[in-house]
Amino acid sequence: MLADAKLDGHEFSESILGFRKFTDFIRTIPDVAIQGRSGSDVLLAPVTASELLAAYAAPLPRLRRDFWRAFIEFRWKAVVRLYDPEEDRIVHVEAGVQRPGSRLSRCRGRCRFSAQDLFRGTVGDG
Repeated sequence: MLADAKLDGHEFSESILGFRKFTDFIRTIPDVAIQGRSGSDVLLAPVTASELLAAYAAPLPRLRRDFWRAFIEFRWKAVVRLYDPEEDRIVHVEAGVQRPGSRLSRCRGRCRFSAQDLFRGTVGDG
């Protein structure tokens, strides 16, 4: 609908309707619920979608600092980062040293994986 309106030279503007923000406009529609999440966008859903709204309201899990740093900091040449499931931590070993664990490779471009992949040892095995 909005795409068709734009093709006809029309655009939606909540400010023309007297609203400061789009969410202020949405709050006037009784059949639509807005669920916010800190550090994220908002979810717009029918007010009848209580399970979806409750799930979205739950806080996002935090990524452990040692995991985050293992993916963003590659300060040492000839050092490999591994996740050791026995110790439940990231370890740094010299390249070529054999040690159990899942190797973490530098993430270039768009990288997507789940925590389950990491724990299964399928992330960055190259």
